[in-house]
Amino acid sequence: MSADILTLPHVRPLRPNCCAPDQRGLALWLARRRLRLMLARELLGAPDSALQDAGWTRAALRQEIAKPMWRG
Repeated sequence: MSADILTLPHVRPLRPNCCAPDQRGLALWLARRRLRLMLARELLGAPDSALQDAGWTRAALRQEIAKPMWRG
């Protein structure tokens, strides 16, 4: 397990009348999905001390993993 600091990508709000994301929006959605999969794979089973070192609580981690990819 690495000691990298994990941050979520910056979220740009979608226009209310937009029916489909542009390519940048799609790339952001996919990046969020990859990040959440990585969080589940690498941090969910980690001890609480490792989560604290990364700035996460177990409850916050579970909440972040449960988000759909379109939510920031």
